[in-house]
Order: sequence, then structure tokens, then C-alpha cells
Amino acid sequence: EILKKGTNKIDDLLIDIESYLHELEQKRDRGVKAGRIITFHHQKLRTETKSLENSTDDLKRWDRTIEKTDPKELKKYANAMSLLSDKPWVRAGYDYIINHALTNLRGENLERYVRKAARKRHFSTTGQMMPKGQSEKLCLKEMGIELSDFGNETIKVIDIGSCTNPLEICQHFDVTAIDLEPNNDLVHKADFLKLETKSDKII
Repeated sequence: EILKKGTNKIDDLLIDIESYLHELEQKRDRGVKAGRIITFHHQKLRTETKSLENSTDDLKRWDRTIEKTDPKELKKYANAMSLLSDKPWVRAGYDYIINHALTNLRGENLERYVRKAARKRHFSTTGQMMPKGQSEKLCLKEMGIELSDFGNETIKVIDIGSCTNPLEICQHFDVTAIDLEPNNDLVHKADFLKLETKSDKII
């Protein structure tokens, strides 16, 4: 009787292992298929765009490329991207973006970045180096920049081609996510190249 019970347990364990391995195989196959869909879509877009190289208007080239793209293909692409978005190497990329932004785009680091960008802008428009001290503050103010504005506030992010809005997980981000074919309700359906703004801060 004991031997019989032991055998049943081993059989159950083997069934569980077989089921687990089958599930892993199916998951791998779905990932491979999704990768092929994404690769095919990118290659097709490059081919379509290349065929329109005679056009000097990039926006028109883009419009014609999208017009020739089957909406069903965009949906397949969005589903494939959504499937791969939870893969560890993809999530590692999102984590890098978040950590980089939190390290460099807030507080003193952001102020340093803005000062550097402002000096470049000042030199490109005047041909002169930006002065320091109070004169620098006046130059920055003329550009609409107040250094006192830079604290550890929420970072506004526009995620173009977002698909699933993966950056939404960061509580320090205020994300506006857009995509030609969103995969969930967190993403706005829009073509970034045709997006109109109502002001510098409102889309």
C-alpha cells in the first residue's frame, strides 16, 4: 500500500513536470513568433519608406507608408510588442530609462543640464559666451527659465510609440503615452507627426 501511494505521487510529479515543460515550450514559441512579427513589420516599413526616397517631404513619405500599412498588421504588431514587454531584458531597458531620468532630470542635476543647454543656445544665437552671476540669471530669465523651478517634482514624459505605457509604473513620472495602435486604454491613439499642440505645455 505504501509503495502504491509512493508510485502515485511520482506519477503525479511527472505529470506536473511534463505540464510545466509544455507550458514553457508554448511560452517560448509565442515569444519567437512575436519577435518574428516585430522584425517583419520593421523590415516592411523600411522597404516601404525606401521605395519613396524620391519624395523630399519626410512627412508625406511617412503618410504614404502608413496608408499602405494594413491596420490588421498594426494590431498584430501591437499584440506582439505587448507580449514581449514583460520579458526580463525588455523590463531592464525600462528600468534603465527610469533610473537615468530620476538621476539626471531632477533637482541639481536637472539644473546643471538646463544651464548647459542654455549656454549652447545663447552661443548659437549671439555668438558669445553666456555671462556668469547675475547676468546669467537675466539671460536665463529672457529664455523663460527660472532655476528655482527645478526641484524633485514629477517628471513629465511623452512616450512615443508606447504601445502599453510601460513607464506608467514610475510614480515620479507623469506620462503621456501615444501610439498608432495602442494595446490598452492607458495609451492615446495618435500619430505623433500629426499631433497639434494648444500651447507649449498642452497637447
